[in-house]
Amino acid sequence: MGSTQEQVAVSYDVDNEFFRLWLDERMSYTCALFEGTENLEEAQGKKLAWLYNAAHVTKDASVLDIGCGWGANIEYLALMRGTKDVHGITLSPAQFAEIQNATSPASPLTACPISSISRQGTSSSTRSSRSA
Repeated sequence: MGSTQEQVAVSYDVDNEFFRLWLDERMSYTCALFEGTENLEEAQGKKLAWLYNAAHVTKDASVLDIGCGWGANIEYLALMRGTKDVHGITLSPAQFAEIQNATSPASPLTACPISSISRQGTSSSTRSSRSA
């Protein structure tokens, strides 16, 4: 049984400022990989690199991150690894708004009105970026 949008809102639509208090700069959620570091930013970067390598993602891969949160993984894949077809879906309006608020015309990421973000080249025309 999945979660409804109302159930998701109870946990994730608190306020993005609350999550900024204890998440890394990218606002990566869930685990981190603290191998050789005690720094949260580095540990989150190591986790994203581990996921990239474990999934054997290439620049030509097509990736869908269901429950992408604030978009840290899809941002990493698109901007840091150059993956051309990356999409993320979130049920949280607050998470989606956070992604849309970081808008840059030069960004290779685009925001879709159906609570998803993807890399440029899809049918979406609204651009969104996150600072790395």
